[in-house]
Amino acid sequence: MKGKLYVILILTFVFYCTFVARIIFAPLLPVVVKDLGLSYTLSGAIFMWVSLGLLISSVLSGILSYMLPLRVLVLGASFGVGTTLFAGFLIKGITHVYAISFSVGLFAGLYLSAGIAIITSIIDKPYWGKALSIHELAPNLSFVSAPFIAELLLRFVNWRSILFLIGLCGILSGFLFWWKGEGGEKRALGRAGASFVSILRRREFWLMAVLFGLGVGAAMGVFSMLPLFLVEQKGLGNREANYWVGFSRMFAVGAAFLSGYLTDRVGYKRVIFSVMCLAGISSVFLGILPRESLFIFVVLQPFFAQAFFPAGFSALSNMSDQQERAMMVGLTIPVGVLIGAGGFPWFIGFVGDRLSLKIGLIFVGILIASGALISTRLASKGKQFGNL
Repeated sequence: MKGKLYVILILTFVFYCTFVARIIFAPLLPVVVKDLGLSYTLSGAIFMWVSLGLLISSVLSGILSYMLPLRVLVLGASFGVGTTLFAGFLIKGITHVYAISFSVGLFAGLYLSAGIAIITSIIDKPYWGKALSIHELAPNLSFVSAPFIAELLLRFVNWRSILFLIGLCGILSGFLFWWKGEGGEKRALGRAGASFVSILRRREFWLMAVLFGLGVGAAMGVFSMLPLFLVEQKGLGNREANYWVGFSRMFAVGAAFLSGYLTDRVGYKRVIFSVMCLAGISSVFLGILPRESLFIFVVLQPFFAQAFFPAGFSALSNMSDQQERAMMVGLTIPVGVLIGAGGFPWFIGFVGDRLSLKIGLIFVGILIASGALISTRLASKGKQFGNL
């Protein structure tokens, strides 16, 4: 693993840039809502459009992995996301925001299956948990840095210019992988259609798709609406809310390493069960606690949520061989992202317009905790996954 560490780090940087592009509207949301005069439902729908684009391209990327080298998909993701965000200067209304959000998701989805497949092809299986925990630093660092990036840059430029700058970083990450990155020169082997049907027939695939939906909802869905919730219903200023959210995500970085270690030691099934329980309970407390007691759960909730992903990706990797792994990830993640990163923010905003944002958070917390029951249906580590 040591000899390939730099490749993992480069891929992690590409993942980071595309991930920040997907979530940057969250810390900018209070400003965007005021600038464009949006309701909670319309603002939450921004993330639904990102997720819809991600759904389409992630499915396509699994198929394209049989037609193109995986590194082409990585390059397409980084350059595509960067170019799309350059159009941030042209935003004049919510329709433009939706179009850019959809396009960002469309290009970012090209990376997901390709990046995981490249890592598991160059790293020995006993080290997958550790390698994937390094890779999962990307979303963790994105969640930490995005609020601070937004708050810092808003002092000097408007939110449209911030989109342009993040797009520039995405293009730079693509050049870095093109220059120094390794792996992904080959296409996936076999027939895409046969793998597609085989994967869809597996009971565990559908279980993992739902679990990823709940895991993504805990990590991204709650994050997307949390700054708006803290500003609108807990009385924090925009700067204070972004500081709270960014600071809380610093602790979540350690969760990826801890989860990767525990996954290698005790298996993904036990880790998934535990983090689903804890992330769900923490999300409920975000909704019910007063401002004075809220900060501790602003910190704990993302810690537990981020611990899901190394275990989740390890479970996915054990469900397939190397030839169909890109297809497996490319089918599972978009369903999860559509549910968690798209559906959860929209649902919280929908409930917020009719009841309150805190009631929306409580509802999604209960849904997240139900993932612990679903995880008991997964096969144990090392067992074969059967068909429906």
